[in-house]
Amino acid sequence: MSSTTFKRRRRRTGSTSHRYTPADIARSNQVRHRIGAMEIAGAVIAVVISAALIVLIWMVTSRSIVDQRDQVRDLAQRNLTGQATVMARSVGYELLVIDQSLTVLQQAWNQDAGLFDINKWKTQMPALMAVADDLFVADDKRIIKQDILPQAVGQGIASAYVSWPHGALEKLGAAAPKIGSPLGTEATQQGVDARRFIMYIVRPLQRPAGWIIGASFRTDEMAKLYSNTWFGVNALAGIVDLQNGGLQTIIGPAARRPQRSLGKTDLYAAMQKTENGIWVGQSPIDGVQRMHAFYRVPDRDMTVLVAATESELMAPAELFATGARGVAVAATGTIVGAAVLIAWAFYRFRATRRQQAIAKRHASELDRLRQDESRLTERAQLQSVRLRALIDNTSDGIALLDPELRMVQWNQRFEQGIGVPLAENMALDALIRQQSAAGMIDQEYDDLEVEVRERVRTLISGEGAVPQVSAGPDERVLRGVALPEGGLVLLLTGVGNIPLPAAYAPQTIMPEVQHAFVTVDW
Repeated sequence: MSSTTFKRRRRRTGSTSHRYTPADIARSNQVRHRIGAMEIAGAVIAVVISAALIVLIWMVTSRSIVDQRDQVRDLAQRNLTGQATVMARSVGYELLVIDQSLTVLQQAWNQDAGLFDINKWKTQMPALMAVADDLFVADDKRIIKQDILPQAVGQGIASAYVSWPHGALEKLGAAAPKIGSPLGTEATQQGVDARRFIMYIVRPLQRPAGWIIGASFRTDEMAKLYSNTWFGVNALAGIVDLQNGGLQTIIGPAARRPQRSLGKTDLYAAMQKTENGIWVGQSPIDGVQRMHAFYRVPDRDMTVLVAATESELMAPAELFATGARGVAVAATGTIVGAAVLIAWAFYRFRATRRQQAIAKRHASELDRLRQDESRLTERAQLQSVRLRALIDNTSDGIALLDPELRMVQWNQRFEQGIGVPLAENMALDALIRQQSAAGMIDQEYDDLEVEVRERVRTLISGEGAVPQVSAGPDERVLRGVALPEGGLVLLLTGVGNIPLPAAYAPQTIMPEVQHAFVTVDW
């Protein structure tokens, strides 16, 4: 009764505002937040700024790599060109020494051919012998008449050097000092390969007619200059004849199996167009990709060639490019990580603000619920007073049982009329057993437990009344009224004439209690 009345009055008098159940409040903390416009805008801004920084980093990196390559390439070309220039001038000076020496010998022969002894002049011209392998006088048939090499006398110029058409491969170990590489390390060449072909410089004699005096040309200075300059392990230096494109001298690893004729190559065509310059491509000597610098020997139909592999020359630039790309990758990763961190922090900030708003809303709802609870508690207390007054002032015995059929509340008439002492939480079946033991129910049954179960069923179902043994003139009957929520109301009639102690006399019903008789819905 009281529970049903309580629920209905709460629905009628409660607030009509939206309420959150505890389950809804608990679940709201687990709901994933949707990405809002601010988060999208922040993410877009972070992406745009990060992309701009990344593009800028890679643009600067690419530009730096290109600039570094241009600088290294320009430096390599300058070094090769300078080396070719130095070698060409050195060869020019050596040829000038031979020219001057042959001029002196030519004049000495023309003054007195009978007294001319080439072997005596050999000792007087150490500068000439430093760059010449042979010194000879030949007749108009090109038969050698005098020679610093005794075995060559009487032979033709070509037959005297039958082993020289393919050149002599030499290992110039003496011209190989310690050198420094472009990377700052030191290396030691174990000798320099060189191949030199016969090159004659001749002067005509006045008499006999058609006789000549000549010397072969050999340059050790080029080998020394090559050894003192580091252009890589596969560099080369050489002399090219501009009349037919023949290779006269080759120094370096390419001297082992060189292609001697360069007459129909792009490199030779470039040499024909200009006296000095740079040409990049495969060396026609051995087919290796190189950067070539050439410089024409002054007043001679020959060009000095210096070349080095492009990969070795550009190694510092590639090393710089690798380091620059590594730094760019690291910077890109840092920017991406920072952008992700900023976006995450912005999202968490927004999520925290939303959580705070939800918490504030929940706190407001909780305060409202507490106020409702306070009002409902007051109403419940008032209802309890009304119910107590109603129970105490009724002429019948009334008892309330919970859904487990245990005693919750009763009035004095019920306790006096039921015939046994009551206690809170006393079970209904225990009450009937005590009544049986006290002789308050008829004893016409075979099995007490069966009778107890039958009486409990009758009271719960409300199908009938359970008679009670009465000592007075009134017939006492116990009825049950089941409550919707599972409780049970026991009504004991026939006890209105039982005198109550003064302490339990009915009280005057207050106005608010009188109102309860009208508003309480049984």
